[in-house]
Amino acid sequence: MSSYAKISNGGDEDLPSERNFEANEDDWGFEINQEASGAQREDEERQNIRLEDIHVNNWHADDFNEVQPAGLEKYAYKSTSNHLQRRSNLDQVEVNLEPVASEWGPRQWQPEGLSTGKRLMYRLSSFARSLCGADNVDLLFENRETSRYCGMISLLLLLAFVVLGLPVVLHKLSPEAPELPGVAQETATTTVLVVGTKGSVAADNPECSKIGVKILRDLRGNAVDAAIATTLCQGVLNPFASTLGGGCFILIRLANGTEDFLDGREVAPSAATKEMFFDSNSSVVGGKAVAVPGELKALELAHKLYGKVPWKSLVEPSIELASSSKVGPLLAKRLKEYKDIIFESPSLRELFTKAIFVKTSESASRNHLSSGEEFTWKNVVHRRSEGTMEENFNSSNYDGRDEKFVLLEENDDWSQVALRRTLELIAERGADALYQDLAQNLSEDIMRAGGIITAADLSDYQVIRRTPIHFEYSGLDLISVPPPSSGGPTLGLILNILQLAKLNTIGRNGRSYHILTEALKFAFGERMLLGDPAFVNGTTEQVDKMLSKSLANELFSRIVEEQTFEPSYYVSSQRTLNEDHGTTHLSVIDEEGNAVGITSTVNLPFGARFVSSSTGILLNNEMDDFSTGNRENAFGLAPAEANEVEPGKRPLSSMTPLIVLKNGKLYMVLGGSGGPRIITSVAQVFLNIATFGDDPAKAIAAPRLHHQLFPNTVFMESLNASSCNLMETFSTSLSKPDWSYWSQVCQDLKSAGHNITAPSDAGVVQVVALNDINGETKRLLGASDPRKLGRAAAY
Repeated sequence: MSSYAKISNGGDEDLPSERNFEANEDDWGFEINQEASGAQREDEERQNIRLEDIHVNNWHADDFNEVQPAGLEKYAYKSTSNHLQRRSNLDQVEVNLEPVASEWGPRQWQPEGLSTGKRLMYRLSSFARSLCGADNVDLLFENRETSRYCGMISLLLLLAFVVLGLPVVLHKLSPEAPELPGVAQETATTTVLVVGTKGSVAADNPECSKIGVKILRDLRGNAVDAAIATTLCQGVLNPFASTLGGGCFILIRLANGTEDFLDGREVAPSAATKEMFFDSNSSVVGGKAVAVPGELKALELAHKLYGKVPWKSLVEPSIELASSSKVGPLLAKRLKEYKDIIFESPSLRELFTKAIFVKTSESASRNHLSSGEEFTWKNVVHRRSEGTMEENFNSSNYDGRDEKFVLLEENDDWSQVALRRTLELIAERGADALYQDLAQNLSEDIMRAGGIITAADLSDYQVIRRTPIHFEYSGLDLISVPPPSSGGPTLGLILNILQLAKLNTIGRNGRSYHILTEALKFAFGERMLLGDPAFVNGTTEQVDKMLSKSLANELFSRIVEEQTFEPSYYVSSQRTLNEDHGTTHLSVIDEEGNAVGITSTVNLPFGARFVSSSTGILLNNEMDDFSTGNRENAFGLAPAEANEVEPGKRPLSSMTPLIVLKNGKLYMVLGGSGGPRIITSVAQVFLNIATFGDDPAKAIAAPRLHHQLFPNTVFMESLNASSCNLMETFSTSLSKPDWSYWSQVCQDLKSAGHNITAPSDAGVVQVVALNDINGETKRLLGASDPRKLGRAAAY
């Protein structure tokens, strides 16, 4: 939809009173996009807002009666193809952001003024109009003489601007040279905050967020329906992180207070033994690395228990994407990062590359073959998306030609024929399609790759319903998941310790981040005693201990300001810590107040590095999440008895879906991906909102650190480890926050004796928060992490 708006100038005659701006017609919802200006114009900023930086997306005029951002007069809206045009005979609509400001803190939400360059250009144009004797630019050209006269004036003013004004503007726009080490910063990617009144979905993949919103809006589905469709979508578009060949945790809280945790974690096959990985890397690559997947059965159970929309309708969007889609920016990025892995695996190469055929003659020419296109040699027609790589691309079959493969690139056409057929069967038959009908074929594919999963292993898989755990932070009720997730108990212990520190009185500085780092080290030491409660005695007692106030008091008393210690200070002996980086998370809140968080995974990026030819599904390598024999895992960490391989056992995970209540009402849903960095990232984003008053976008954009006890180092993003100078940071669509404190945090941590490794990747977090003003005016605020190029959607 496109609309017209007029801006209130708050009494400043130098500011424009009317402006045309564009709004994109899509499903994102109402995107708040605002640029910060200087503190010296704070009073003026409270009265003005840049319309070109506010996009009204997929909203009708009537909808604005429910969402009223501050600082704007009443406007009329008219739908056009591209631009916003005035229509005086429509009802006027008021947009008011002020209620949102009261919830998240006043400064971040104050409307900002025009930038220096645009303010100068406007004043030049105003001066030209006054010289020409016309208040409206349309009057300048009513007669030829006036037009010629004003043209000369405009040309002279333009030359004056180029000579005198442009250097000033460029100076304002360019980064200032640092006065102290670490002051200069370069803004990289933006966290977009979307606002809705009925529903919001925050996922890693922007297209999948939109699909979730369509389920809510167009099919009148609930949060569970939207979460299922979004998860299936991410398995098609981002299969390096999440597929039907992996597992998931589903945390649900309904508006009526019902809570549920569906454990769809992968399990070790019935033939698994503790000795099977003693002397090889087979827990990472190939069929032996695959654990029995559980994602599809968990999604189906969630639908049977709580869904509203027919199952088939939730699968159909993913069928369409598997039939034909475009390679997204994140997938293209991951393909480049894992290029060697792709080309080493025939099945990955078939799925993620395109062939280039080159004539061997001197006048060599190239013919590019995209997925699904045909090529003909020796009167034989093949399609790249069908058959096997060996059948279709054996260069010895084609005289005078050699072929090579290049990675798929962003916006390349892409189809997954085998996966489409599997999804079509799943749409009709549900989980039985994979765990019964295709079980034998899938088992044979895994065994050909060296695995041990049988059809019986697949058909016997069961989702476990568990009771969520609760803990408290500053009057908020936090709901998370118990083992085999370590995330919930570890997060609970971290926050119990930090609550004693009263971070809101300390602020964001070296002292508060030292306390945070020490809390992380203690918590990760306790985490390593956890395991699958069905196999590890004492797990339930360990969870209770980690959530107790007494342990938090004891550990907090051992934190020494400006001093850190070796790992033995935090835990009695070194234990294992496995990571699952091939992971994704989504958060959903619907109109009724139902909330869902799903974290799904294939463990390492691209899982076991092979695709089942019969189903088109990329398989997990979760067996490496166990302590595998007498060797370190893929991340150089030592084995632990509590997490050893046993048939039917579920490996320990760091997945941490989290639902937060405030005064008994839904407040936010969040979670993340990134192995153990999930826990530390979720903790910091939560603290940024609950303790420091950030809106969700700023909370996600803020720089983060990570410590997992082993290795004994602090991983910090966005800065140089030796100098502590800021590097690339993240901004928001509301502002360009000042992250200069991060450099001082680095310096202070070094002074306390911490080892710093930087720049380092952080986890990836998605948040949907509910801003309920006096129980009457509801705002849903969604934000996805730019670290994975995500974007939320709302309506």
